[in-house]
Amino acid sequence: MRVLISNVYSYKNKGDAAIVISLLREVRRAFPDAEILVQTADAKHDEGKYGTPITSSLLWTLLSAVRERPLAERMRVAASGLIGLHTYLGLYRQFGRAPLWLVPRRLHQFVRDNQQADLVIACGGGYLRTASSGLRDKLLLHVTCLNFLAAKYLGKPVFLYSQSIGPVHGEWQRDKLRRTLDQVDLIEPREDVSVRFLQELQTSAKTVPTADPALLLGDTGQFPEQHVRLRPDRLHVGLTVRKWFKTERELDAYIRAVAQTIDYLIAQHNAEVFYVPQVIAENFGDDDRLIARRVHDAVQNKECFTVVDADLHPFEVIGLCGRMDIFIGTRMHSNIFALINHVPVVAIEYEHKTKGIMRGLGLEPLTVDIQGVTFDTLRQKVDMVLADRDHYRSLIRQHLPDQITESRRAINVIKEAYEVPAAD
Repeated sequence: MRVLISNVYSYKNKGDAAIVISLLREVRRAFPDAEILVQTADAKHDEGKYGTPITSSLLWTLLSAVRERPLAERMRVAASGLIGLHTYLGLYRQFGRAPLWLVPRRLHQFVRDNQQADLVIACGGGYLRTASSGLRDKLLLHVTCLNFLAAKYLGKPVFLYSQSIGPVHGEWQRDKLRRTLDQVDLIEPREDVSVRFLQELQTSAKTVPTADPALLLGDTGQFPEQHVRLRPDRLHVGLTVRKWFKTERELDAYIRAVAQTIDYLIAQHNAEVFYVPQVIAENFGDDDRLIARRVHDAVQNKECFTVVDADLHPFEVIGLCGRMDIFIGTRMHSNIFALINHVPVVAIEYEHKTKGIMRGLGLEPLTVDIQGVTFDTLRQKVDMVLADRDHYRSLIRQHLPDQITESRRAINVIKEAYEVPAAD
């Protein structure tokens, strides 16, 4: 059989890469004879990273590949591609066939990849959400949904694996998302916040809650000794940051709060702090190292704050997070990488998935809203952890096995749902 894993972002986001690696493991466990194709928005850089063939996603072909061109050209490429693809898929759904010439040549491989698949699994992640009700977000949501929904129009079973879903903005987006989800075979939300959002959305699709697949990678850590040296007798603190704000003033306030917390840890707790390079997708304008360097500029005790800027393997990122004594994470998967190694985490929440995942591990009180983060609020959470690290480690050990079990059963549910029609 042939399995197509769709909606992958980029290997340069090590959290997303960890999800793909874990999903590939699980697919091979459930379908040991399967041929697997990974459909990504960054095929150029992802080639050779996962040990399986790589192909380009609809998101890349219609939007990202032409993002440097003039606006009129970008609109023409997107419009012609969407019109041709929708026409082809509509005819195929109605008559069971359609001429491929209806589709622009750049989309031929995308169509063939979906036609040749026996099973399509939309990769886990948080991409079924928008930031506003604007035209750009409407287009992005439409293309993101169509990336896996095309397979349904071609008669393929489609399963949404380990998803954070919502929020979306405006009635058009809600209706679009609801109609899309109603057509898939199964949705697996990865935290209770997404479960509640789906209930509010009133989708008719079968829904089975699960947990994040990166939780299954606790045995994979590889400490990057060539890039990091840990000094003995220090408190080792890991950190991730990101750009998330609409205004420079808000971003400056966030950077200042993080920098002051670093100085506090160094001065009061003999800490050395390491920025962990989880997202370095500079080709997409998504490179957290730029913010980490600004934090470094704002820190007074620079000799005890290291910005690790190497392109680490996801297992090395996991290994680095796992060697920390505590972790302060804005990127949610860096928090997960620490948690699977029983490292207590203070999570800076930028999307509702953060609080949902922390709640599942009994750690919701250690969550800080990124919109209101200050030195005082961040220090308070850090002090909570430092006052009783053993307690928080105990909570992690208590709740983590159930979360791992939830994550492990996700592919089993997909396998059962896929095989039931054949059994009938």
